[in-house]
Amino acid sequence: MRKTHGRCATPEYRMWEQAKKRAKVAGAKFAIKVEDIQIPERCPLLGIPLVVSQGIHSPNSPSLDRFESTQGYVQGNIWVISFRANLLKSNASIVELKTLVKNMEKFHAEFIMQQTDM
Repeated sequence: MRKTHGRCATPEYRMWEQAKKRAKVAGAKFAIKVEDIQIPERCPLLGIPLVVSQGIHSPNSPSLDRFESTQGYVQGNIWVISFRANLLKSNASIVELKTLVKNMEKFHAEFIMQQTDM
């Protein structure tokens, strides 16, 4: 007899199911339960509200992310962030993201200076 956990229609279950499929295709470790997936009210990285929608992803959609992609989907290596944050960080390293922000700030400041000198 099969046991039903009653969470099949939840966004957490859909994320779990999709992660399980991705792990299988990639040959990555998969050792999480639906209960391990917790959707916060706001994206921990961008601070935007997380909004569960049906169908297409929006920037505010919750997205299951791995801190370290080489470790697979295991407890302590997953969290839920916004689809936008996950897309931004996709395969970038911390060093690359820090360099990106540093240079964006530098060039944005130079642009503002040029605009005010006109």
